[in-house]
Amino acid sequence: MRQILLRWLLNALGLWVILGILGFFLPGSIRYSGIFTPLIVILVLGLLNAFIRPIFKMFALPLNCLTLGLFGIVINLFFFWLAFRVTPGFEIEGPPRGVIAILIAYAGMTVVSGIVNLVVRKGD
Repeated sequence: MRQILLRWLLNALGLWVILGILGFFLPGSIRYSGIFTPLIVILVLGLLNAFIRPIFKMFALPLNCLTLGLFGIVINLFFFWLAFRVTPGFEIEGPPRGVIAILIAYAGMTVVSGIVNLVVRKGD
């Protein structure tokens, strides 16, 4: 339980840093209110990935095979966008700046998640 909480907090901290960087380079593309909003986004993203994403992946398997796995990135981006949209206090600007911001935030969270997985190992 302690590892799950630590992963959640570290991922939320990483998202908060990424959103700060995005706010500097793409001002107004993603706006959020409150310091606890990234914590809620990470929680919503975890719930979406745990319960709904496997169903999406199963139905998208033929398309994923056809594109040699690249459609999996589209699914991940969709869930990242969905987590931002359903979290209260988050606003995403429309295309193209909002799409660019989501792509950058997704890439940054991929790196942060990889680092968190190296730091917080399962079973430690």
